[in-house]
Amino acid sequence: MKLIVGLGNPGAKYSNTRHNAGFMVLDQIARKENLVFKKNRLYDAVEFGSLVLVKPTIYMNDSGRAITSAITVFRPEAILVVVDDIHLPSGKIRLRDQGGDGGHNGLKSISEAVGGKQFSRIRIGVNKPESGSFRGWVLNRFSQEEMKLIAPAIDLSAKLVRLFEQGDYQDLLNFYSAECGKTKDA
Repeated sequence: MKLIVGLGNPGAKYSNTRHNAGFMVLDQIARKENLVFKKNRLYDAVEFGSLVLVKPTIYMNDSGRAITSAITVFRPEAILVVVDDIHLPSGKIRLRDQGGDGGHNGLKSISEAVGGKQFSRIRIGVNKPESGSFRGWVLNRFSQEEMKLIAPAIDLSAKLVRLFEQGDYQDLLNFYSAECGKTKDA
């Protein structure tokens, strides 16, 4: 079993915000596969093949508690976290097999909770603000223009999650490299 964690903030107030890019990927998979998330105290989850899709129902900065709980229940062999990244242009994707939190409080919370950085990541670029606070930026919704850039990244990320089910991080990297070569803009 592999745990796929989409990071975001719970509630309609935060839907389609930059910080909820991870939720958007998991929601897209659920829509395409007619999956229904089941509520748990700290997260919503759905089992799908050898994957468990998990969306924390607590705020981003406390995501580690939800992931620790999901790990205890599902005992995954691997973890893949899908997250927004302000250090990437909107719609760009970066894959990482492990690493730091890059200033992302959700990743920081997970790293602290699981005692290290041993989980893979799909980072979806949401750009950074020209001015003002990062907090305000990530909690705002995407503009229509940004959605034109984000939608293909959400689609590709959903494909990468599905590929992760049958392979490992290296398979994701190989597929992503091939896709970048075809599109020249991933």
